Amino acid sequence: MHKNRICPICGSQERELIFEQNFAEIPGVTFLKGYDVVKCGTCGFYYADGIPEQHSFDAYYKDQSKYEDIVDTLSDANRIRFGQSLAFILDHVSKQGMNFQKMKIADIGCATGDFLRFLKEKGYCDLTGIDPSPACVNFLRTCGLTAKQAVVNELNGEERFDLIRLNMVLEHVVDLNGFMEHIKQELLPGGYLYVSVPYAEGFSQVDNCPFQEFSVEHINYFSAQSLRNFMNKYSFRLIGYNAVTDRASSQMEALFVLDDSSVALGSIEKDTSADGQMQEYLRKCKNLEQEVNKKLDQLAQSQEPVIVWGVGTHTLRQLVAGNLAKCNIQMFVDANPHYQNTKYQGIPVCSPKEINSGERIIVSSWHAQDAIIYYGREQLGLKNEFITLYDR
Repeated sequence: MHKNRICPICGSQERELIFEQNFAEIPGVTFLKGYDVVKCGTCGFYYADGIPEQHSFDAYYKDQSKYEDIVDTLSDANRIRFGQSLAFILDHVSKQGMNFQKMKIADIGCATGDFLRFLKEKGYCDLTGIDPSPACVNFLRTCGLTAKQAVVNELNGEERFDLIRLNMVLEHVVDLNGFMEHIKQELLPGGYLYVSVPYAEGFSQVDNCPFQEFSVEHINYFSAQSLRNFMNKYSFRLIGYNAVTDRASSQMEALFVLDDSSVALGSIEKDTSADGQMQEYLRKCKNLEQEVNKKLDQLAQSQEPVIVWGVGTHTLRQLVAGNLAKCNIQMFVDANPHYQNTKYQGIPVCSPKEINSGERIIVSSWHAQDAIIYYGREQLGLKNEFITLYDR
């Protein structure tokens, strides 16, 4: 357990406590009781402290991955998103005088490899997907793609790449420094690194469940400057970045080139760019959580039997820090098969297909709220009343 995790960027042990996150322990769902969100007192980076070691996270993503939803056909929304990401890469790589289509490309933490499948459709050939989930790797192989089941510290640099893609990966990594040492070994000299992460400077502008950015998986919170500070340590020179924040998400993508010749890259600048957003995000979340607890308080007082749909971050926090724990819960349901067939305080966690009684259903999610109701009504034919906690 990292009781006092040093700053992954500057190595300082000085920190300021920003927020205490807590989770219920449901066997097979999470291995975290919670953590402290802290700000480095030296460089200003925000990160989670009091978390398990890297090997615990590695096992979680291998055995309990929620990124195994296999869809044979890419959605129009994904095609648009991948097209924008590809255009970003092409623009910056071409300015360096390189031909991206001829590059040897690896997507590390690729899940079901949707981006690689998109590139394959576009005529790209030298593509490799690397992921800890056996199900994801097996699916990629059925798509005719080269795939390897591994976490980064299991890679040995035998096969090196022109470009590595880390899409929504760094926010999940405990040992960021060990991780980057391995990434460097996998890149050819002068190779490129594409990184996308949640963008801490836009957290308060996103509509979501309270404290969802401090989830059971996200333990590093990057601003543009903190990402650059971190990459500078490993001689990655920034050649372009783009941040997009709206009500649905706050994300940043950046492209770096490995430049060991530059001695100036190791410098770290004090970062205060996310401070205002973090304070506003905490204020917004506290107010929203109070509203949710008011809705749940009515159910708690009546002790009406209910079903809770979803056992993710929102539910795990509510069970220890909200009024959901006071409700008369008969069953939890979740579509992720890894989360099923377990119990929390004697209450079973089941597949939604096992709902066979008429209790009202609390939808314990923001982003999936409409999708859950649609699936329950249209796919499962449920007549139960759905209780939503958020006005979307």
